[in-house]
Amino acid sequence: MIDDHKICFIYCANNDHILLESIRSVTASYLPGGYKTENRIIKNASGIAKAYNDGMYSSNAKFKIYLHQDIIINNPNFLKELLILFLKYPKLGLLGVSGPKLMPLSGYWPHAPVCYGKFLWGEPGAAVPLAWNEVTADYEPVQAVDGIAMITQYDLPWRDDIFKGWHFYDISQSFEFIKAGYDVGVPRQSSPWFLHRQHEVSMAGYEPEQQLFLAHYGYLIQFNAC
Repeated sequence: MIDDHKICFIYCANNDHILLESIRSVTASYLPGGYKTENRIIKNASGIAKAYNDGMYSSNAKFKIYLHQDIIINNPNFLKELLILFLKYPKLGLLGVSGPKLMPLSGYWPHAPVCYGKFLWGEPGAAVPLAWNEVTADYEPVQAVDGIAMITQYDLPWRDDIFKGWHFYDISQSFEFIKAGYDVGVPRQSSPWFLHRQHEVSMAGYEPEQQLFLAHYGYLIQFNAC
């Protein structure tokens, strides 16, 4: 049975030191009364969609927060802010902190001309803000959110039947929520919720998964994308 007062943090991890720093920042965050948290840490994963499915199916928490292991909580009130949003807007299925209003035809969201959101980038104490358009409503409906942090109040299977590696799991899941009739949104943040530690991003396998994404979801962006 789904526990609507439980929040589960789900990580796909391969670095215990970095992961521990993220978990410490989660533990230091304010937890609204009546709620509890748990962690699911998936190691030695063959791909991130498969890892997130394993974490999702292992928890009965209504609210699930899929975090990269190198994310540090910057705003200690972010749990309160996201719960207010989800409880106020039942149609809001998926939140992220950055994303495009409409996907570009390439499927590479940073190339979209209109994007929303913000987060900090770098090391604690020396991070700089990365910011796009400011969200002025409670949240801005977007077509996709970036995978550094994906927060849900409903469970939908991650498409590990299509995406076996480390790319496009986030964009495909965004489209799955939209196909299911939910909103995907970027919240108004009183201050950036997350700090993303600086690291080298591997693009290995990107192009094959980009082609898979376009083959399976291109029809959803071809008429309204830029």
